[in-house]
Amino acid sequence: MVAPATDKADEYLIFEPALLVEVASSDSLATDRGVKKNEYTRLPSLIYYIIISQEEMLVELYSRIEDVWTFTFFTEPDEVLDLSRLGISLKLSEVYEFVDFTATE
Repeated sequence: MVAPATDKADEYLIFEPALLVEVASSDSLATDRGVKKNEYTRLPSLIYYIIISQEEMLVELYSRIEDVWTFTFFTEPDEVLDLSRLGISLKLSEVYEFVDFTATE
């Protein structure tokens, strides 16, 4: 989570987050896309909400410009997530750099 302000007494208490990232499993995906997205996108400070799949190379990016939310999904290793309002950009391959999708349980 990226936020301009934290609680001085509790560094894990975040005020006014600008970026929220969820790493989703098949069990949590519906909640991340539904209830959580609806709650998070109501936060006035939030600029980006990202859902990262842990089961396949898939990132969902929700971006706010003023009061309008846009949605983009990324599935190719060379695609770039551009979080320009935070000065961040990274390739999808960097997000999944240490993930081995061929590993079995």
